[in-house]
Amino acid sequence: LNELGIHLDYIPNYGTDAVAEVVWAGILALSKNLEKWHKDTETGKWTFENIKKGEKKINIEDVSEQLISDKSLGIVGFGRIGHKVAQIGKNGFGMKVYYNSRTKKKDAEQMGVEFLPLKELFTRCDVISIHVSPDAPENLISKELLNAMKPGAIFINTSIGNVVDQDSLVALLKKGKIKALLYV
Repeated sequence: LNELGIHLDYIPNYGTDAVAEVVWAGILALSKNLEKWHKDTETGKWTFENIKKGEKKINIEDVSEQLISDKSLGIVGFGRIGHKVAQIGKNGFGMKVYYNSRTKKKDAEQMGVEFLPLKELFTRCDVISIHVSPDAPENLISKELLNAMKPGAIFINTSIGNVVDQDSLVALLKKGKIKALLYV
């Protein structure tokens, strides 16, 4: 690239915190149904305020929210971003955290994050966050893995889009089986 007059810098920690924050913004928004609460606020439907005033009766759908503190988090790819996401899940929310990576990671094991085979991770975890490198195999996250997810699970992808079987992901989203945030 120098021959072409292009200068490249390698900045290994660039974006680690920013991407981890987006992951957690997505997990919280999806688990708490924040989009609905935001729309209700914009339209003047402040549900709990209206309940307190007796203007609205309690509807279980309005008050249901998914706690994440008692859930499991599965991380695919345990580099800097995966490590940071795990740290927030474990220390910030008290989640049980698992990971899958090409190699086992001492730093993961030291922080109490357990390695799981990919299929088991998708079957067991309530939240799955993908952080693999751009050279990961296409459709690494296959139809089989996506279909193994628990109903209501949250799927986050911050990696390149082609690591996920897009058609299968869209089909699951249309059925309402899972929730997803793609940040690619």
